[in-house]
Amino acid sequence: MIKVAPSILSADFVNLERDIRALGPAGADYVHVDVMDGQFVPNLTIGIPVVAAIKRISPLPLDVHLMIDRPIRYVEEFCRVGADILTLHVESDTAEHTRAALEKIRGLGVCPALSVKPKTPAQAVLPFLELCDLILVMTVEPGFGGQSFMEDMMPKLRQIRSWIEQRKPGCELEVDGGVNAKTAMICRDNGADVLVAGSAWFKSPDPAEFCRGMSRELKVLYWDREILVCEKPVNCLSEPGPGRNLPELAQAWLAAQGEGGELRTVHRLDKAVGGLMVLARSRRAAGDLIRQMAEHRVQKEYLAVLRGAPEQEEATLKDLLFHDSRSNKTFVVSRPRKGVREAKLSYRVLARVNSGEQILTLVRVRLYTGRTHQIRAQFSARGLPLLGDLRYGSRSDHGPALFSCLLAFTHPATGKALRFELLPKGEPWARFTGSLQASTNPNGEENAP
Repeated sequence: MIKVAPSILSADFVNLERDIRALGPAGADYVHVDVMDGQFVPNLTIGIPVVAAIKRISPLPLDVHLMIDRPIRYVEEFCRVGADILTLHVESDTAEHTRAALEKIRGLGVCPALSVKPKTPAQAVLPFLELCDLILVMTVEPGFGGQSFMEDMMPKLRQIRSWIEQRKPGCELEVDGGVNAKTAMICRDNGADVLVAGSAWFKSPDPAEFCRGMSRELKVLYWDREILVCEKPVNCLSEPGPGRNLPELAQAWLAAQGEGGELRTVHRLDKAVGGLMVLARSRRAAGDLIRQMAEHRVQKEYLAVLRGAPEQEEATLKDLLFHDSRSNKTFVVSRPRKGVREAKLSYRVLARVNSGEQILTLVRVRLYTGRTHQIRAQFSARGLPLLGDLRYGSRSDHGPALFSCLLAFTHPATGKALRFELLPKGEPWARFTGSLQASTNPNGEENAP
């Protein structure tokens, strides 16, 4: 699924806080912050104090793009004040210093990224690719907003996408420069994961609709006359409703294939959680899938990043849960009573990383009861909140680091066993790329059918 990163270089700086706070509700995934020094590029913008201020008010990850000479001098400060992704230019320093800067960013718990100007060949990023969680391809000359999109950069984009698939799966590919609703389609078709939009976003009369247009294309893994299996984007409702919702996106995708018909939601993910979902395309299919869910015949597994380290490498967690509808929060309780239900999940630790002052643990979770709210509540009750899950005790509000990675069920019409697996991309998952790859089907089987 395409991510959108509005560039605040085009925001109203008199009302910068207002514009930044509006990005998340409109569907943005990152806040793109352009830092220019007047030397590497012929413009001077913002620096460390402004990035620190943005971090205090933004619930979205900060995608900080350094267009400065010798950035190694400043990477520690930008990481300290809140950059979640820190992008350097391959042209801004020697290869030795660039490598050292990328390694330093990684060591500080931030996602390292590298950008390439239009006149620089794609080969320039290759020596550093395995150090990066994101590659940024400029489709304008960096320094000023409002320039025209350079479509002749698409061969470079395709080449870098090919290298990413071969050498660093999970690394995101971002495009910056002249991106609008029309050029977004060109970027998507040539392999982009993240689109930076400046003037087009902030001049749009309806940024939410603009964002939906930018990220309209849904990742569909399988579809037939009975079901559709796809990746639900983060910050998207599972059911029909106001704002961005999965049935509407899936309807648009089917319409593009020349098909229509009603779609029915048979299970849900929290709005802030992305990953695999199945939608029913007929009443019969919906009834059968709902029965499979109720009888626990659907296998659901998730990837999660915990703040802290579980005592055991593998365990089964059994709790009694009570959901408070007033706060929309679930609590672990000690005894049965009205409204209390049993909850069960198992987990396996895949990897740990040190991120600044905290340990982050990647776990694979199998859910036997309930849905994603349960995972958040059960780990939080043990002092292990999901990264970014402010509601359940994390320190930031990026949204919980939780992804639906496996869905297995029986086809409602044919009776065939179906199994689908999918890995997340981007922050914070790129910190665990090797472990994510190792966690998939060991036989390397394709997604069913």
